[in-house]
Amino acid sequence: MRALSGDIEDIIRKRKSCRSYSDRKIGNDIMAEVITMLKDVESTATSAFQLKYSGGSGTGGKERVGTYGMISGASDYIAVIARREGNNPVEIGRLFETAVLHLADLGLDTCWLGGTFDRKGFEGRLDIGSSEYIPIVSPVGYGKERFSILDSSVRAMVGADTRKPWNELFFHESTLNPLEKEIAGDFRIPLEMVRLGPSASNKQPWRVITDSKGCHFFLSRDKGYGLRTYDLQLNDMGIAICHFELTAAQWGMTGSWENGPHPQAPAEWEYVRSYLI
Repeated sequence: MRALSGDIEDIIRKRKSCRSYSDRKIGNDIMAEVITMLKDVESTATSAFQLKYSGGSGTGGKERVGTYGMISGASDYIAVIARREGNNPVEIGRLFETAVLHLADLGLDTCWLGGTFDRKGFEGRLDIGSSEYIPIVSPVGYGKERFSILDSSVRAMVGADTRKPWNELFFHESTLNPLEKEIAGDFRIPLEMVRLGPSASNKQPWRVITDSKGCHFFLSRDKGYGLRTYDLQLNDMGIAICHFELTAAQWGMTGSWENGPHPQAPAEWEYVRSYLI
């Protein structure tokens, strides 16, 4: 896969969801990189799903598919094609966010959409089997130089520029011991990139408990939130894992992801995965 040319921390910090797009077209050279990148990301998946590009020229910068007024001016999109049953939202979230960060590295803007788009409209433009559907899409392009009223309104509505503090998200050995940045060691920057990650409705459902073995990721779920056919909050956990692993790799950490013994957590938290050192 094409390596990120920019610093991952800088990419994560600067990237923001964009809902209003200019008429500027994606050049052929950049589009070739986008298509190759999507294929490379898809090839690393351990479960069956596809990453597809949908769009085209001659649209005059207008939407080709419906997003219920949440996106303006976009003609190019990327989409996930997943199985209706047995899909893996954690992996989908991890790899789709990997693609989103690569797009940001190419200077392109994006916006995760998990509920506010016309699924039938997208399915009509892509090769969808009867056992497949599209859970996630994102516009791709060049945002307008200034945030539009649409962008500003949606960001204010979901509190997009706010993040939970460390003492609500990260703990050491027990949830009785909030993890202080000063003692987080090598995990400090990767965890901060987790904290800054995007999530559906900005719920920020990730929780992490560290110990001598590594970092253990849990989901603190908003019960009943999301779509019945696709678990948006497990998808968010995939985003968190993506941010952590890309940052850890850039810092030279050589841990591995495993499912196994982990610290005790509140009963309502769901264990997801551990990064062991």
